[in-house]
Amino acid sequence: MIELKTNPYRVPKLAIDTNGNWTSDIPTEGGIDPKYGAFLRFSEANAKLKALRKASAVELGIPVARVKLWTLTLPAGWSCPSALECKAFADPITGRIWDSPTLKFRCFAASAEARPSVRNVIWHNFNLLRRLEQLKDPAMDRPVSHYVTKRDRYQDLITDSIYNAMERFKIRTDDVVIIRVHVGGDFFSKSYLLGWADSLRELDYVKEQSIDMPRVIGYAYSKSIRHIEKLGLDSMPKNFVLTASRGGTDDELIDRIGLKESVVVGSPEQAESEGLEIDHDDSHALFGQESFGLLIHGTQPKGTESAKALSALKARGIDSGYSN
Repeated sequence: MIELKTNPYRVPKLAIDTNGNWTSDIPTEGGIDPKYGAFLRFSEANAKLKALRKASAVELGIPVARVKLWTLTLPAGWSCPSALECKAFADPITGRIWDSPTLKFRCFAASAEARPSVRNVIWHNFNLLRRLEQLKDPAMDRPVSHYVTKRDRYQDLITDSIYNAMERFKIRTDDVVIIRVHVGGDFFSKSYLLGWADSLRELDYVKEQSIDMPRVIGYAYSKSIRHIEKLGLDSMPKNFVLTASRGGTDDELIDRIGLKESVVVGSPEQAESEGLEIDHDDSHALFGQESFGLLIHGTQPKGTESAKALSALKARGIDSGYSN
């Protein structure tokens, strides 16, 4: 394996006192964006995912207008412990990109972090989550985890943030909310993955008990296969769809647990030779049962094989599916 050179950037510091006050050295107030408060910030879907609305409406048997697509994003690289072939970081202050020596194709989300508005949102989200790792009980001066697990804290934050977003986006009770968990970023810990599973399970249960609750479905690509293996696919709720993302340090576990996977390919011909259909709108990820290909996309480093493949696709008029 190629030796990983030292990342020139560092994860911004996050400090919390015994009263729960916290600071960070990223360019937002107190480590979070004050506009978003104590909730994770969900965004409405980009161009590619908007194409998923029609397929979802057909699959779910509802009008297109009732399909609502959200995304949640964390910092590329920083929150991806098992990334390898796509491992890239954006400096949280400047947005400058560092590509690791193991890089075969740059994570498109890292390039998007060149924009300060994007960086503020993703670090707001990441710092809220990191904060849960460090909170202390001021009365006892000990970690909160002594009486509330990290899993519980993640679940509460995720669930409360989803309800907050429902109000912000004016979601109706007959809507179906589909959340792509992590356009950038990944499940950086087992407790965090459990938090998502528990939250989506809870929301599904509430829906079954009440006609006044919209349906919520989550789906995610992940290279953190080690966490999924430890928990077991059977432990995931029915409204949480996982796809393995090949090209990480946990690849050998994908076949072992029988998880469908996505493979980045440089051309339609490569996908065909590997027996993979190409997913242009995430419908394979959300509803499919078989592994599939994703065309190379995003901004690729100049002179690399991935950049050449992307240029060849553009020359042929082939859209990789992530245009604005």
